[in-house]
Amino acid sequence: MAEDASERLIEANEEALRFYLAVFRTSAWSQDYLAERRLDRLTQTGQEWHIGYAPDSWSALIDHLRHHRFTDEDILAAGLAVPTQRGYLIDRFRDRLMFPIRDLGARTLGFVGRAHTALPKYVNTRATTVFRKSELLYGLSEQRDALQAGAIPVFVEGPSDVLAIGSLVHDGPQRWAGLGLCGTTLTPRHLDAVREVSSSEMAMTAFDGDVGGRAANRRAFPLLLSRFAEVRATETPRGQDPSSLYAAERGDEVLTGVLNWCRPLASLLIDDELRRWAKVLDHISGKINAVRAVAPIVAGLPRGQIAYEVARLTRTLSLDHDLVTLELAEAVSATVSRDHSRRQGGSATGAVPPCDPPLI
Repeated sequence: MAEDASERLIEANEEALRFYLAVFRTSAWSQDYLAERRLDRLTQTGQEWHIGYAPDSWSALIDHLRHHRFTDEDILAAGLAVPTQRGYLIDRFRDRLMFPIRDLGARTLGFVGRAHTALPKYVNTRATTVFRKSELLYGLSEQRDALQAGAIPVFVEGPSDVLAIGSLVHDGPQRWAGLGLCGTTLTPRHLDAVREVSSSEMAMTAFDGDVGGRAANRRAFPLLLSRFAEVRATETPRGQDPSSLYAAERGDEVLTGVLNWCRPLASLLIDDELRRWAKVLDHISGKINAVRAVAPIVAGLPRGQIAYEVARLTRTLSLDHDLVTLELAEAVSATVSRDHSRRQGGSATGAVPPCDPPLI
């Protein structure tokens, strides 16, 4: 019975998608938005992306679904409507560009809706029995074949970034496949879904060039490193994202260049940490503490990559190679000891505490 109920919710979402597709051409701003962002090519070269529009109406979708014999209970359970205080239903998505979130079987499980001027700018389907943000990625279903053929998964923040990467023209096979997190953080279940179809041993991040993007990189790093042999990141300019880069003049070249000139995510995180210590790197104690601060990042790397980062730290900080190696080893050992002690309910002795740059 539970399986039948889930299938009913998927059927409701599929019918909602057909409705959104049918009314897409009635929205001038949706078409203008895609054209301004140079994303309209995807709507002209096939419907694999199925970009739709939710009209500016309180109950247009509800009326449509009722006409197709879906009950109010079905519509609510699918997350397509919300109840008012007076007890009647209104459409959850109104005057929004609609991006369907689909599983690997190409079944529509939910949506992300982008508003024209309203806030919040993006609204997701609420959590339902078939839609869970922690398991689903925008663009995974649409690019399944490309991922199987070796396209590099590129984790981004939203649908427009996915479409920008998907709009790049390649001379040969598709090189990158953007995958949108859609307002959530990367999870092991996301990676389970990606690894089910991806043949690439490299993964990339292309998060926004802001504080949030740097934080997302830090959170994603250990997860990605546990599933991919090589993890790289773009250096997205401050205040930019893949979508805005692609929308600019010569956007194909700009975004392709940013994706091509990616660097190891570990190096990016280490450099971010070293910048926090910049004011005390003029003396040996500051340098040593900076090395200790980046030790947890280095520790999780494959052996070959550890050697690369040790050599880079040696050059960057003008320290002796053996000293850097020793400090990293001691800091990692202290961290392991401290974590073990916490699990045992005691306190570690001799552990190097996590440190921050001194206030100046």
